[in-house]
Amino acid sequence: MYYSGKSVKRNLEPIKSLVDDGTILLKKRGKKPHALQFLKNSVVVWRFGHELHQMVSVLAPIAKALKCLKAIDSTPANVYLYWLAVMASFLNLFKKNNEDIELPLDVVEDIQHIVNRRYQEMIKGPGKLVYLAMFFLYPHMLCFSLFYQILH
Repeated sequence: MYYSGKSVKRNLEPIKSLVDDGTILLKKRGKKPHALQFLKNSVVVWRFGHELHQMVSVLAPIAKALKCLKAIDSTPANVYLYWLAVMASFLNLFKKNNEDIELPLDVVEDIQHIVNRRYQEMIKGPGKLVYLAMFFLYPHMLCFSLFYQILH
């Protein structure tokens, strides 16, 4: 859904231009209007583009992490690291919410609740500490300044 939305977002203006200049003809099929008919209304196009931007922005951190985790050499340490990256990305996204995506506060709170709940499900309970343990035991993590300060 993220990659489809990103593609539509990237091509929305060019498609609108093709509709506006008549390159794409919007003929009715029976009683139903053409699927791109909404592109003739600039207010509707702006709203669609804005809501598409919101959706793509919210899905981006998770979609990018999942793409990275599909790698053959992913480890439980990577799962934990990418989960931290997802949470940090959401934090940054919501800090600039009023300037960029303008999500309603209740939607932001719902997303935060879902992300926090999923994180808790990942680290709490029997057999779940594997992600955290592997994260701290992973050799590449030792180069992070946080670990360097702890170890020295």
